[in-house]
Amino acid sequence: MNFGQALLHAESTTQERVAKSDVCNVIKAAVCVRFQLNSKDLTGPSRIRVHCWPRFIAMSLIKENTRLSLPQIGRLFGGRDHTTVLNALERARFLRMHDDVFAEDYRAVQELVDLRVKAHFIRGGSVRPVFRSVRAGAGNEVVRP
Repeated sequence: MNFGQALLHAESTTQERVAKSDVCNVIKAAVCVRFQLNSKDLTGPSRIRVHCWPRFIAMSLIKENTRLSLPQIGRLFGGRDHTTVLNALERARFLRMHDDVFAEDYRAVQELVDLRVKAHFIRGGSVRPVFRSVRAGAGNEVVRP
């Protein structure tokens, strides 16, 4: 279980829990940083691979780390239908098993999210989707403000 899942399933008071929208924003921000996209590219109607793969990763991580339904996730990504989200989840699962580049990108985004959520435990307060990094290759490092 990663930090996002542990945080969402922890038995704690309401003030200590991170809101689902905060986790979704952190995931979307981490994907945008990893792939050098803006939020509009991630949620927009584009079907090119440069935008679809990051969207698959974001949708999959949101599904893993929150209890949001498929229609709720679809609304986060420009009002997409629940079947579109289901297809994205299936594609992400397939690509993680069969494409090493996709699997590495997925793992890297998950690490960015885990770092941000872990920082929440250490500092307390809200999880802000603030990252300063660029995708320069495998040696990316996240600089926290």
